Amino acid sequence: MVPLTLAVFITTGELREQVQQSLNDDQIRIVVTENDHFHWAQFLERIERVGADAVLLDIAQLTDSLEENIRSIKTIVPAAVVIALSNNSDGKLVMRAIRAGAAEFVCPPIAANLLIALERSSEEKLRIRNALREPGKIYGFVSAKGGSGATSIACHLAVELGRMSALKQQEVLLADLDLEGGMISFLMKSQSGYTVADALENVHRLDHRYWKGLVTNGRPGLEIITAPETFFDNSRPIGVQHIGNILDFARNHYAITIADLGRGTSPLFTQALSGLDELYMVTLFDLPALHRAKKMIAAALHMGYPKDRLRLIVNRVLSRTDVMPKELEKTFDIPVFASFPNDQAVLFDSYCEGKLAPPQSPFGKQISVVARKMTGAQETKRKFAFFGQG
Repeated sequence: MVPLTLAVFITTGELREQVQQSLNDDQIRIVVTENDHFHWAQFLERIERVGADAVLLDIAQLTDSLEENIRSIKTIVPAAVVIALSNNSDGKLVMRAIRAGAAEFVCPPIAANLLIALERSSEEKLRIRNALREPGKIYGFVSAKGGSGATSIACHLAVELGRMSALKQQEVLLADLDLEGGMISFLMKSQSGYTVADALENVHRLDHRYWKGLVTNGRPGLEIITAPETFFDNSRPIGVQHIGNILDFARNHYAITIADLGRGTSPLFTQALSGLDELYMVTLFDLPALHRAKKMIAAALHMGYPKDRLRLIVNRVLSRTDVMPKELEKTFDIPVFASFPNDQAVLFDSYCEGKLAPPQSPFGKQISVVARKMTGAQETKRKFAFFGQG
């Protein structure tokens, strides 16, 4: 068993004795314990200060506020596993605890069942630790204006990065954070009854088990979480202020996260900005889009985003143009990271067939080049070409 630190809240004497029988293991360390249900606030303060891998929660005295109590724990220590304990195995009580965010419900025989629950928690801790030795990278993609192609580029890059990561037994996440009408579910043919809105509204339940119910498996090495199918409904407020929690979770579970941020400086874009390792601004090669891109770059810099982490991508560049990269770089005061050729016919035909652009197409070839440039997987000796020739 991987060593575990526990916080224990048990107010029932008989239950306390049964639990004690399961905790005589050198690999288990109790960092917080509380035996009085009147000291709940004090218990929360202590686990916030010292943290814990798991919280053992006697719910006998908490039935009236069970959901609020578990939610409080998950808010304070999101990574902790909540294990609900009770001598009552009532099915309704079990469902209440699980829906509130408990990962385990332990009922008699307490000693044996608790040991099993702790072993599962230990295995999950080991799985997470081994899955990603270093925090993952989060790359945000945003369109300067509608129709610039950030979503198409994000989807294709996620598939290519997933293919590359699968060889290393790592995973990539493609996250649709465009709450005003994300298109990733359509382009990727991703079928799920849940979306990123569910994650935002249930951030107190955010653990590996809950997350796996939200995402779908897209391609090798790739998982997808989609945006709501309907347009953003102001009558159903979505906690965009919690997007930082979602990004932190993704960073600790995926080698790479590709986040589609939609277009413009939406409230979610503003909240997500500080959590991005790199921001890719996608613009078309026309004056309105270039104007909007310049304004958005200025807005990102004004919000404190570092200039050296901004990446400019110019999409749908015609084979003949009089404007060269150096002129755009002078205008934007940042280098042109990449450009994509105008391959709309290929993309249109592919989408009609429910597919992505073929890797051998000009667009597909450039996706491969950009994916390697993003990850440093391939050193490009010659200057990155503006017209999609890398």
